[in-house]
Amino acid sequence: MFTLRLGTVVWVLTALAALATPARAAEVWVEGESAATSDCTRHNWYDDVDREELSGGDWLSHYNPDRAGSAEYVVAVPEAGRYDLWLRANPMSTMHYRIDGGEWRPVGFADARDRRNIAADGHADLRFLGWARLDPVEFAAGEHRLAFRFETDNAHHGGIDAFLLTTGTFTPQGAAKPGERPPAESPEQADTWAFNGDRVDPFAPSVIDLRPLNEKVAGQSGFVRLTEDGNGFVRGDGQPLRFWGASLGIDVETAGERDAARHARFYARMGVNLVRVGSGGLNPKAKGSAITDVHEPGIRRVQRAVAVMKQEGIYTTFSPYWGLGGFVRYVNEDWGIEGYGPDNTNLLGLLFFEPTLQEGYKAWMRQLLTEANPYTGIALKDEPALAIIEIQNEDSLLFWTFRTITGGPRKLLEQKFGTWAAGKYGSVDAALVAWDKQAVEGDAAAEGRLGLEHVYQFTLDEPQINALRVRDQLEFMVELQRQFQVDMVDYLRNELGCRQLIFATNWTTADKVRLDDLERYTYTAADVIASNAYYDSGHFGAHSGYQVEPRDFYQGQSATRRPRAIPALRKQVVGHPFIITETLWVPPTKREPEGPLLMAGYMAMNGLDGCVWNSPQAVTYDPDPYRPWVQIDGSVAMDKWNCANPGTLSQFPAAALIYRRGLVDEGPVAVHEERALEDMLDRRIPMLAEGFSFDPNRYAANYTQNTDIPGGVDPMAFLTGRVEVVYGGEPSKSHVAEGVTEAIDRANHTVRSLNGQLVIQYDTGLFRMDAPKAQAVAGFLAEAGGRFELGDAVIESTNDYAAIALVSLDDSPLATSRRVLLQVGTVSQPSGWQEESATHERDGEVLEGFRILSTGTMPWRVRNAEGAVTLANPNLTRAVQLDEGGQEVGKLPVERTEAGLRVELPADALYIILE
Repeated sequence: MFTLRLGTVVWVLTALAALATPARAAEVWVEGESAATSDCTRHNWYDDVDREELSGGDWLSHYNPDRAGSAEYVVAVPEAGRYDLWLRANPMSTMHYRIDGGEWRPVGFADARDRRNIAADGHADLRFLGWARLDPVEFAAGEHRLAFRFETDNAHHGGIDAFLLTTGTFTPQGAAKPGERPPAESPEQADTWAFNGDRVDPFAPSVIDLRPLNEKVAGQSGFVRLTEDGNGFVRGDGQPLRFWGASLGIDVETAGERDAARHARFYARMGVNLVRVGSGGLNPKAKGSAITDVHEPGIRRVQRAVAVMKQEGIYTTFSPYWGLGGFVRYVNEDWGIEGYGPDNTNLLGLLFFEPTLQEGYKAWMRQLLTEANPYTGIALKDEPALAIIEIQNEDSLLFWTFRTITGGPRKLLEQKFGTWAAGKYGSVDAALVAWDKQAVEGDAAAEGRLGLEHVYQFTLDEPQINALRVRDQLEFMVELQRQFQVDMVDYLRNELGCRQLIFATNWTTADKVRLDDLERYTYTAADVIASNAYYDSGHFGAHSGYQVEPRDFYQGQSATRRPRAIPALRKQVVGHPFIITETLWVPPTKREPEGPLLMAGYMAMNGLDGCVWNSPQAVTYDPDPYRPWVQIDGSVAMDKWNCANPGTLSQFPAAALIYRRGLVDEGPVAVHEERALEDMLDRRIPMLAEGFSFDPNRYAANYTQNTDIPGGVDPMAFLTGRVEVVYGGEPSKSHVAEGVTEAIDRANHTVRSLNGQLVIQYDTGLFRMDAPKAQAVAGFLAEAGGRFELGDAVIESTNDYAAIALVSLDDSPLATSRRVLLQVGTVSQPSGWQEESATHERDGEVLEGFRILSTGTMPWRVRNAEGAVTLANPNLTRAVQLDEGGQEVGKLPVERTEAGLRVELPADALYIILE
């Protein structure tokens, strides 16, 4: 079982208990109309605006074709410090500002947030407001003067509603001041509350600050290493270690020291102890570069991230290279990779065998890993805070992109196949004879080359060409791919002297049933097995691979009704830890709150060793997930691959506690399979295959794959316990554990884990967690009956959909704990989001879901919580509500009943402490 050492638990609890009420950020809010001096000219048309949109009901405006306008404000700064300066003004104008008589500086509106049309008649003209974040300013306490000037070509127009100086965080939400909740803007929002991400101060003490779970400094006890059986991680001091991770949300190299520190502290606060850094590609980007040149910003990005995250006890892994054309961006024809250059930068597949590219790659990795990190003085190869080295991201010779290998590399690969076949059969001609002389495009026996068929042949029961040739090609490709991993591990560990753990890549194949085991077998050349696995609820649109647009169709399906699609259900390789290096409940969906809870429960039960949530795009919560340059039907596109929203990120604390502290017990092995390599090369069907994980960036939108195996183990077995495989083992030793069949109740659409702590009812859509220290429900609660009796708790809810969890904060059972976190998640969508019921046809199947009419604006609005929780615990006497930042809002009324302490959920319930 996964457990923390007692000393660490005591230290964590002591640290949590010592937290006190934080000091408030210094804030100065100034109304635009309150200028000390002004020569601005109001204009009847320009000033005809919706005053309900304005802070204080008015603004300062200027519209005069003959001259610019200006205004100066006297501001009393309460205390010295570094202040963020936010300005709510007309982003359609040209403005400058200056401070205390200094130089005039331009106001940058290119990234203005929360843009709103304020024209009283609703016309889309010049009358807009948006929030611009100006450069931070060091202010001494006392009186200061801020001046603004309008000088737009079109009548010098401009307007200021308000501006804010703050030492804290701020999320622009219309005219709302820091800490205020904007009112509902429409009847549809009447049963929702506005989520204020600006309430989060990463350094403010809170009873749910999980920073004490991390080491004081990542790697302080040495390098992360494998457990004795190789199946998991331990810290340098031998303590078991699981990773609850997230991708780096900002470029810490360019964000500035303050934001970088806040980002790391926020992650630690939310329970994160691993960050995955995308280097942006170490390969050269400048025209005329040699292939051994390196992209210096990529190196600095990784170095800076390791240094910053280390200070908050967060380990790092990094992604150095991805052969996808849009990621590589530049290929010099002078490198000599025939067929590749400025017009073909797609290098997928080449790193496994192309010597020129391998030479460049080794040079990039050498410079990254061996030069001293300027932020720590330690080379990354000697840095314990760098936990795991990734060789490359998402690539395989067994995937559909194999067909994109062309030109000189294609001929080189054919030459290598010819050499391999000659080694097996004595000569190329002898190999052709063994294959019944069946010709394949690319065969050139006189030159020692043999053509390579498309990987499609590997997916067929009966290949369309000679079956022996297909098998030989598959064996050749598997050996080639694995040998590359062997060579790279040797290079990193023995030539460069890296002491970190290593994983090869994290991709999939053209056939999850026949080929995935071979793919994972090639990964065993390294220490760790990795996979990218997303939950996609069904999204179809013109650009659904990378953004959410008006007119898109989405299903919004819950994984509680599609449990095989839960990303935590992975087949693990015995002797190797398993991490999911990218995961997300991919927007658009209304079901994000279930994601962290399902991942925490099933990863803990299955013994997975880590996951990384992809891909937050902000210091804390993303205050503006929009792409204003993409406008459709009066609405704008939104980011897609982004977990920095209240639906997902706010649910981290309970989930991180459950997973990292092992509050759900590790279950027994449900399925143990041993596979002979020969059987795998013969493409024989395994006992069990993982569910299909859709990636819209590399599959056609209508592509799915059925991974059910007729006569095999019921795929619901993944929900009962650990599924594991041994490569090169003895197939006769494969077995299914006693009780698996009984745990899968198809008649009642229910699956329970063998440890008895997790149950999913997939017809209704209900997940239940019932462990001594963590109890929860998630899914369609009203439809499932609205009342749920767990071991020590009764959860009642009339919400159509919600996730509600109770987690012990002091590592005692819920029945005796003196401090319990009650966490609530409901549906969240942007203000003004509009959709309608719709259908979408895919391959003759009619899908039911929603058509997006408008993506709305910020802030996020969260559906009111409805219900109550009763916990049978005699030690608890009060309930305290916390806000989005984990700060106390106030005490909640409680009732002591025969069943225990009962608390009604307030409408804006998110975090409640029972103590």
